[in-house]
Amino acid sequence: MTLDDASLRSRWVLIPLRGARRNPPEPGETHMDRMEFNRRSSEAFRRMEDTFDEIDPDEVELDVQGGVFHVVFHDGTKFVVNSQSAAHQIWLAGSSQGWHFDWDAGQERWISRRNGDELFATLYGLVSEKLGRPIDV
Repeated sequence: MTLDDASLRSRWVLIPLRGARRNPPEPGETHMDRMEFNRRSSEAFRRMEDTFDEIDPDEVELDVQGGVFHVVFHDGTKFVVNSQSAAHQIWLAGSSQGWHFDWDAGQERWISRRNGDELFATLYGLVSEKLGRPIDV
């Protein structure tokens, strides 16, 4: 017994995989393999660690748990930064907002396709706003 495509379509519902890309690539977007994504995201997280090492831990600390970065303020407020390897993105949540950053090969930066925000400028801007002063980066 053989089934043609029409018969299969009528019997099965295709559900997109969680994190699967639904939109065509944007200009400058790079199709990275897992190794390239891991390299780029590791570089980004090392840069964040270096920056937070320079900030007074009485004001804000970086707590890394299982590859998830928790930026913890003295009042208990947290911002969270983590990599989403299935989507090849770095996600940031803070100040009741969320961003998904994609690597832009043309700019060589992590950029939010939704609004054009850059990862480090966004994160350091949020931290500066929360501290009430600019941070040295």
